[in-house]
Amino acid sequence: MGSKSEKKRTFRTILTEVTTVENGFVCCRIDTRVKCDYKQKQVRLDCGNFIRHVRVEHGVLAKQVGLLPPEDCPEEKKRKVVRKVSVAIDRLAVTEAIVKLVTIHHLPPCAVEWEGMRTLLNPISKALGISLDRFTAQSYVDLVANAVREIITTEVKCRLISVKIDSACRQSKQILAINSQFAVNGEIVVRSLGIIELKEKQTAKQLKTEIIRILDNYNISVEQVFSVTYDNGVNQLQQPSQPIDATEVSDNDDATEEAAATLTLDGLKHELGKSIDLVRCAVHIMQPAVTEVVDYSDREIGDITLVAKNCRKPIYETVFDQVTLPPLHSKTSWGSVFLVLEHFCKNEQFFKNLGSQYSELDLSGHWDYIKDYVAAFTPVYNCVKNMQGKHVSLADFNLRWIHTIFEVGKLGSTNRFALDLSASLNRRLASLKNSMAYNCALFVDPRVHYYKSTLFDAQEKDKIKKYIAATWEKFSQLQSEPAAKVIKTEQGVEQDEMDLMISKMFGGSNAGISKEVPLFEKQLNTLDVEQRKTTAVDLWDHWMGRKGSHPELHALASIFLAVPSNQVAVERAYGALDLVLSDMRTEWSDGTLHNILIVKSNRQLLDRALKMAEPQLLALDDH
Repeated sequence: MGSKSEKKRTFRTILTEVTTVENGFVCCRIDTRVKCDYKQKQVRLDCGNFIRHVRVEHGVLAKQVGLLPPEDCPEEKKRKVVRKVSVAIDRLAVTEAIVKLVTIHHLPPCAVEWEGMRTLLNPISKALGISLDRFTAQSYVDLVANAVREIITTEVKCRLISVKIDSACRQSKQILAINSQFAVNGEIVVRSLGIIELKEKQTAKQLKTEIIRILDNYNISVEQVFSVTYDNGVNQLQQPSQPIDATEVSDNDDATEEAAATLTLDGLKHELGKSIDLVRCAVHIMQPAVTEVVDYSDREIGDITLVAKNCRKPIYETVFDQVTLPPLHSKTSWGSVFLVLEHFCKNEQFFKNLGSQYSELDLSGHWDYIKDYVAAFTPVYNCVKNMQGKHVSLADFNLRWIHTIFEVGKLGSTNRFALDLSASLNRRLASLKNSMAYNCALFVDPRVHYYKSTLFDAQEKDKIKKYIAATWEKFSQLQSEPAAKVIKTEQGVEQDEMDLMISKMFGGSNAGISKEVPLFEKQLNTLDVEQRKTTAVDLWDHWMGRKGSHPELHALASIFLAVPSNQVAVERAYGALDLVLSDMRTEWSDGTLHNILIVKSNRQLLDRALKMAEPQLLALDDH
C-alpha cells in the first residue's frame, strides 16, 4: 500500500503540502525557519509558476519533499537571510528624524521618496503603520514651525525686546531677515522671527509694514520694541523719495552707504515712532573709520595687491611649497586687504628673496608702508573679529573701541597712519552718542560712568534720564502688576515763604515736599555717584548681582545690555539660507522656505517644539 501511495503523489499534490491558504492567497511555507513572502491568489493559482518558485528559491528543500528529481536537483540558491532585530523606535522618533533631515541637514522633503531612503524607511513605516512621503514630511515641518512660533510668542510676552534686521541677495532673491534679542532668566537669547523674500525695492513705509507683519506673527506690538539694529544691507531695500546729493557724498562706497543709511534711519524712525531707537551695526561704523584714512583706491594698496594676484600665476606654483599663497582680496573689504598685507609682513624675508628673482613680485619700496599698515590696523582688525563671535553689548563694544584707540595711539607719529586713524576712531566713537540705546548702555556702566565722570555733561545726563524714565514707564505698562515702588514722605508739612525762596533759588515745587518720591527715580540718580569699577568687571554679572537690591534698574539694565551691537545672528541665518536654498530648490514656496528656516535658525527650541507638537504629529499619522 505504501509504495502504491508513493507512486500517486504528483508535484501538484506535493505543492499542497508545502503551502497554506491565507485570506484568499496561496502562500509558500516550505521553509519553516524563514518566512517566505511569495504568494498567489487562490482563484488564479498557477501551479507551474509556484513550483518553479520553490525549485529556484528553495532548491534543497524542493529536493527533500520530492518537487525535484534527485538527478536534476541544483545547488540551493543562496538567499540573503535578514536577521530580525528589536529596535526601540516610535512614531515621534521617526518624525523628529525627518524634521531634522529637512531643516538641519538640508535635505528636501521629497528625500523620503528617494530609492535609498525608501529601502531604509519602508520597514520602519510598515512596522509603525504610518505613510511617509514628501507631503507628510512637509506637514511635519509645518507643525514643528508653528510650535516654535508659539514658544517664541510666550517668551516675548510682556517684554521689551531688541530687533535686528538685515537684507541680502541669495539665488536672485532679495531676502529680509529679522531676529529678536532679549534677556530671560539672566541669559541673553536670540530668536529668529522671520526670513522672507521681498519682491521689490522697499520704501521706509513698506519696510515698516514688512517688519510689523512679522512681529504680528508673535503678537509683538511696536510698543514692545526698544531698539532696532540694522546693517547696510537694509539700504538696498529702500528707494528714497529724495535722491542723495552727489556733492555731499564722497566717491568711496562707505560714504555712499552712510548717506543711504541716514535716509533709511530717518525714514524708519519716522515710521516706527520716536520711542524706538535705531542702532546701526557697530562693526560697520568702524569700517568707514578705516577707509577714511586709507581709501580702497590707494595707489600703494593697488601695487601690493597686484603682487598678491601675480603670485597665483602657474609659473610660480612650485615656488609656494613651503609658504602659502597670499589670500585673495576684495576691493570693497578693507579686512581682506589687511590680510594680504599681514601675510606679506609675516613672510617678509621669503617675499624679499622672491622679489629679487622675479620683478613682478618685487615689493621693494613698499615694505615700510606694509609694516606701518599692519601695525596700525591690527588693533582695528582684532576688534572687528572679536565682535563677530557672540553677543557683545553696546557697553562692552564701547570699551573695545576705546582699547583699539589706545593701542593705535601707542604707535605715535612714527607710524604714518596712527594719528589719522586715532582721530577718525575718536570721531566715530563720539558719533555713537546719537543713539539713545548706546547712551543708556553706557549710563548703567560704572566702568565709564561713575562719580565725577565726564562721559556725559549735565544736559546729556538729563536727556538720558528722561529716556530711561520713559523706558521704565513702557516696561511697567507691559507688566501684569505695577512694578514701581515709592517711598512715602511726611504728609501735610507746613510751608512758608522760606520754602518758596528755596524753590525759586534751586528749582522744584513746594508741592513736591509732600509728594511721594519714586524709588526708581532715587535709584536712577545714584548712577551719577556710582563707585568706579575696573574694566575687568563683567558688566552683565554686575547687574545680575543687583537684582535684589536694585530690581528696577536691574530690569532696565537687562534691556539695555541685550541690545545687539552686531549682526552675527542674522548673518548666520543667511549662511543657513545658502545651504537650504540651492539652485535646485529655488522654486520652493515662501511658506515652505520660511518654515524650514524658522526651525533651523531656532534649533535650540527644536526639542521643546517637538514635544509641544506631539499630539498634532501623532494625529497626522493616524490620518
